[in-house]
Order: sequence, then C-alpha cells, then structure tokens
Amino acid sequence: MAFPNAKKILRAGSALSTWKLLLIAASFSRPQFRGLCHLLLRPFVHDGMIPIRYRCGGRFLKVWLRVDDLNSDFQSCIELGVDDSYGVDEEFLPNILVDGGGNIGLFTLRTVAEQQARGNTSMTAIICEPIARNVEHIHRHL
Repeated sequence: MAFPNAKKILRAGSALSTWKLLLIAASFSRPQFRGLCHLLLRPFVHDGMIPIRYRCGGRFLKVWLRVDDLNSDFQSCIELGVDDSYGVDEEFLPNILVDGGGNIGLFTLRTVAEQQARGNTSMTAIICEPIARNVEHIHRHL
C-alpha cells in the first residue's frame, strides 16, 4: 500500500479531514512530495493549526494539529482518532478519569465523548501535563 494509514484514514472522518490527514501522512512517508503536500495544506492552516474532524461516540470531534508540532500531533491523532489505540472497555463507567501525561488531550477528549455516548455524563476528567505549550492546546480541545 502506498500509505500505511490510508485505509484507516479513509474511514475516520469527514471528507475534508480525510484529505488533510492523507496529505499529512504523505508528507511524512514520501519526503519527495513533502513540499507539494505542505503547499496543498496551506489553505487549511489557521493560526498555525490544521483543524481535523473525526468520528467518536456517534458524533464528530474536532482537534487542531499544530504545524510546528505536526509530527507529534499527527501521531496522536492517528492513535486516537483513527486507530482507537487506547479503547476503554464498554462496561467501564468511571466517575473520575485521570490522564497522566495528557499531551494535547486527545485521549481525554475521546474518552469523555465515548462516556457521554454511553450515558455517563457525570464523569470528571483531570489531565496532568507538564509542558505549558501542550496545556494551552488541551484548553483549546476541551
């Protein structure tokens, strides 16, 4: 397959977000096309971020991938928005969620959305993140 994540990305989000994720994936996996991919992504960059929508808990969630941290944010988006690498057992309905090392908050965002879809609307989420730049991004997401 030309892009290892392409099949999963095609099923993950809205058509426009799928296009953006495929361009980002191509920019990392095909360095010879990186310049073209970044050029095609430029119209979607707002305040240094690329908005992405993906399905979770029966609805769409919106996240912002920082251009300056695109590799890291893209990997988090793939793990949580495409692969669902950290799925929580459907029977588990916690009162409190503690996300240690919350990065940009995508695990918490996904878990809260899934819990709300299951009717657990009283869960409290606590994110512990030592990097100030990531904390600012967590506030944007949540």
